Amino acid sequence: MARVREEKRSSSEKFSSIETRSARSDLRSSGISSSSGIGEIGHIFIFCDSQAGPFHHSSQWDRSSGLTPLDMTSAGLSCLFWKLLCVGQIQLHDGQPIIQKTMLGWIITRPMKLPASKLRPRLSCNLITNQQLHDRVARFWEIEHVTTKLPHSELDPRDVCEQQFTATTRRDTEGRFIVSLPLKNEVNELGYSLRMTKKRLFAMERKREKHPEVNEKYIDFVKDYEEKKHMTQIAQNEISTVKAVNYLPHHAVFQEGSTTTKLRVVFDGSAKTSSGLSFNDVQRVGPVVQNDLLSITLRFRQYSVVLSADIAQMYRQIRVADNQQDLQIVLWRTDSTKPIQHFRLSTVTYGTASAPFLATRALRQIGEENKENYPTASQVIIRDFYVDDLLTGTDTVEEAKELKGELTQLPSDAGMDLRKWASNDPSVLNDSNYSTTEKTIQTEKDPKTLGLLWDPRSDTLKYSLKEAPYAKITKRTILSRIAQIFDPLGLVGPAVIKAKILLQQLWQLQIDWDESLPQNLHSEWKDFSTHLMALNKISVERRVINDRPDFVQLHGFSDASERAYGACIYLRSADRFGNRDGHEPTPKFLSWSKKDLLNLVNAVLIGVRLAFNASSSAILRKSFLSELSKELDKE
Repeated sequence: MARVREEKRSSSEKFSSIETRSARSDLRSSGISSSSGIGEIGHIFIFCDSQAGPFHHSSQWDRSSGLTPLDMTSAGLSCLFWKLLCVGQIQLHDGQPIIQKTMLGWIITRPMKLPASKLRPRLSCNLITNQQLHDRVARFWEIEHVTTKLPHSELDPRDVCEQQFTATTRRDTEGRFIVSLPLKNEVNELGYSLRMTKKRLFAMERKREKHPEVNEKYIDFVKDYEEKKHMTQIAQNEISTVKAVNYLPHHAVFQEGSTTTKLRVVFDGSAKTSSGLSFNDVQRVGPVVQNDLLSITLRFRQYSVVLSADIAQMYRQIRVADNQQDLQIVLWRTDSTKPIQHFRLSTVTYGTASAPFLATRALRQIGEENKENYPTASQVIIRDFYVDDLLTGTDTVEEAKELKGELTQLPSDAGMDLRKWASNDPSVLNDSNYSTTEKTIQTEKDPKTLGLLWDPRSDTLKYSLKEAPYAKITKRTILSRIAQIFDPLGLVGPAVIKAKILLQQLWQLQIDWDESLPQNLHSEWKDFSTHLMALNKISVERRVINDRPDFVQLHGFSDASERAYGACIYLRSADRFGNRDGHEPTPKFLSWSKKDLLNLVNAVLIGVRLAFNASSSAILRKSFLSELSKELDKE
C-alpha cells in the first residue's frame, strides 16, 4: 500500500517520502481486491496515524499494518474532507494515480499498479540551496531599516581595503584608475576551475542556439568587450603556472527596464572551484563609501531644479592590475563549431565581490581630489551618487547648468562619461545627451526589481509593476513578486505591509518554498495580487518644500496594533508670504507579532529615526535635535 509519511527534523526542515510495499494479503483481508487500487468511486482513503484524530475508521481494516484508512463516505466527514483540501494537485499519466495535497499531508487516489515485492534499495542524496531567495528576503526587509547614523562622510583609514586602495591605486596615461583586487590570504587555495567553466560554456551555448535573438545580443556584448580592449585573447600556454589562476563562467541577464543595454553578460564570481572555494570567497568586499539611498532620495525631493544621469559602463572604465588579471580568465567562442578561446578580463568585473567597492571608491576619489578647485561638484560626487546613478539638484537653473558642466568634466577625465541626463527643467539640458524617459530608482542593477520611478516631464514619483501570472502559487513565487515592490521612501507602505503579514503566515506554517498554499492563503494572495496593479496609478509630487521657505516643520505620527506598527513624517513649509506646502516624505510600516504596547514603543522610535533622516540638511537637523531635546526635558 502507499504510505505517506511526514517527518519534522530539528532543523525545521520537512522531508516527505512515499514508501511502497506489496500488501496483497492485507487488501484481501479487508475485502478490497488488489485490482481495485486506491480511491475507488465513493471511497477515498487517507493513510495516517491511528491517533491523528476522532475519525471513523473502517472496521474491516487490518490495524496491525500500522496504517488506518479513513472512511469518507459519511456526510459529516465528507464536509470535513473538503475543508482539509489545499491547492495542489499532481496528475500523472493516464492510468496513474492523482496526488492531492491536504492539511494532513498528501493523499493518493485512483487505481495504481502495485510494484513487485522485491525491490532493490536505492539511496539518493540531494542538496538544494536557497541562498538567493534568502538574500532577496533580507534585502526586502532591510529596506525598512531606519537608522540614526549619519551618512558616510569620512573614509576610515583603519580599514584594510581602504589602506590597500590608497597604497596601490594609480592612473594610466589616459587618466583611468588602475586598482588592485583586495584579496585574502586564501587566494592560493583556489582549486581548478577550467573544467567547470567549460561545462557552463557548453550549457550556455545550448541555450543560445535555442534563442537566436539572445545569441545575437550575447555575441554583440562580448564583441564590444573585446573591441574596447576590456578583455584580451591569450594562448593557453601564456597562463601562469606559478601563481593562482581562476576561470569565470558567464551567463546572460535580461534588463527589460534598461533604455540602453537590454542584455548584460554577468560573470559568476561565486562559482566554486575544485577546492570548494570561489573567486568571491578569496576577496574582501570592502566598506560602503557612498550615502544610502534613503538619504539621497530625501535630498533629491528638496531641490527646486534637479538633475539625474548615470555613468556609462562604470565598472569597465577601471583597470585591474596586470599581475591579477589571471584571476579573471573567461572562455568564449561565437558558436559550438569553433575552437574555444581564452580571454583575460582587464577591468573591474561585474559579479565579483570587490567590484562595487572598487568602482564606488574610484568615483569617490575623483571627488576627494577636486575638493579645492570644484567644491560643489566634489560634494555632489561624494554624496549624491548611488553606485553609478546620480540624483542631485540645485536651487536655480544657473546653478544647475554650472553643476552639470563640472559633473560632465571631472568623471570624464577618469574615463567615466555621464549619459542619459534628465532634469525637471529642460533649459538645463542644452545638448543632445539627455533623456526624457522615466528614471528608475533602485538599489542594484537587478532586472527583476521594479518599482519607484521619477518622471522628469511631470516631476513626479511613480510606481511601475508588471503583470506576473504564475501557473502555481507558492512561497517562492509570492516572495519573487513582493520583492519587486521597491519602495525606499515607504510611500506605498500600507500596501506592502499586507504582503509582509502574508509572508509571516507562510513562515509560521513552515511551508516549503515550492509547496502549494492552504486554500485561504491562496485566495488571499490572489485577491491581493489583483489589486497590486493599482499601485501604477499612484503619482506623488517629487518636491516636498516651498521655494525659499521662511520656516520648515516636521510632524511625526506613529501607531501600532498586534499585527504591525508604523510611523510617518510630514514635512510642512511656508514662505514669508504665508504660502504653505505639506508632503508625506517618509512613511514606514513594519509587520510584527508582539503586544500592542511594545509595538507602540517601536513605532515611536521609528518615527524619531525617520524625523532624524528627513532633516537631512544641517539646518533642519540642528533644529530637529534642539526641539527633540526640549520635549524630552519636559518629560
